Amino acid sequence: MHTQTKRHTNKGMFLVSLSGLALLALSTSACDPGAVDDFDEIDERAAFEDEVPDEFALAQGEEPEQSMHDGVVDDPPLEHPGICATVYEHYHYGGDHRDISGGDTSYIGGPWNDKVSSVKVRSGCALNVYEHANYEGKHKTLAGRVRWIGSGWNDRISSYTCSC
Repeated sequence: MHTQTKRHTNKGMFLVSLSGLALLALSTSACDPGAVDDFDEIDERAAFEDEVPDEFALAQGEEPEQSMHDGVVDDPPLEHPGICATVYEHYHYGGDHRDISGGDTSYIGGPWNDKVSSVKVRSGCALNVYEHANYEGKHKTLAGRVRWIGSGWNDRISSYTCSC
């Protein structure tokens, strides 16, 4: 669904653009209908800003606003019925990926050790990740689609269990 609204008030013009979950509001000092005329450019900026982690928050040591249970829109593409989750090298499911079968893995392996930035966990499954090999260190349970695992977990996963 895509909606655009222009509203004039005595304080200025406001543009509200809804594109997916992105919401952007702009204000000008005067009511000038020509101040914003490229709605597509605004929608592109809003979509981009929705996909990029808040750099200021990350610099302050905070994680961007996103639930670890980001809502399951659909299951990861499953080539084999035994796949519990898919891990990705980069933010927003980018870069290389690896399918994870159900079960325990005490060491994720050299090429994947401390390389995971986003995950998709199959509906009804849970991916338990650990900071160190042999299920040691910090622990977190992930479910659903997690496009950014946060600065505290980015590139820090060394072992996991996955169960459905």
